[in-house]
Amino acid sequence: HAVETGSSGLHFTHSPSDLWETLNAHTNIAGLGERNNERLQLKTLTAIAGVVNATVRSIVEDTVRNGKNHGEEYVCAVINDCSQHVESLDAILNQISSQPVKTRMEPIFEKLTFQVYESAERCCGVLVSIIYDDLKSHVASLFTNEHNINGIVATIHDYDKDFKVGLQ
Repeated sequence: HAVETGSSGLHFTHSPSDLWETLNAHTNIAGLGERNNERLQLKTLTAIAGVVNATVRSIVEDTVRNGKNHGEEYVCAVINDCSQHVESLDAILNQISSQPVKTRMEPIFEKLTFQVYESAERCCGVLVSIIYDDLKSHVASLFTNEHNINGIVATIHDYDKDFKVGLQ
């Protein structure tokens, strides 16, 4: 789970770029920019959709189960990786020159894009859990004379700053 941080502070992993380098090689072999061999293009694109779906689902399931252990930077990276997958799916659709192939694949890729966005939302829920766990002691004392509302506000503000930089 190697998390990188870009010069802008954005967290990411190399999973999407590694995966899409391979998948794009397959689209080149299938000749997406050409109007020949539509059957091969359909099979290739369907396989790509399956690989992306399975990969994102596996990574997100692990993140939902173990995200607190992996840390907030990793969870942010997975969310950003989901955005990269969506951009790559859109790029592939734009490469298809055969209208029949494009017509058949658009609904499949649209559904997959929606699933990837839902996966990113699930990871956002993990971030909320991380924040809540960090605030548990403060929240427990909220209705007592010992409360530290300023600590709660400061903690949320710190996370907000981190997420503005670390998320796409």
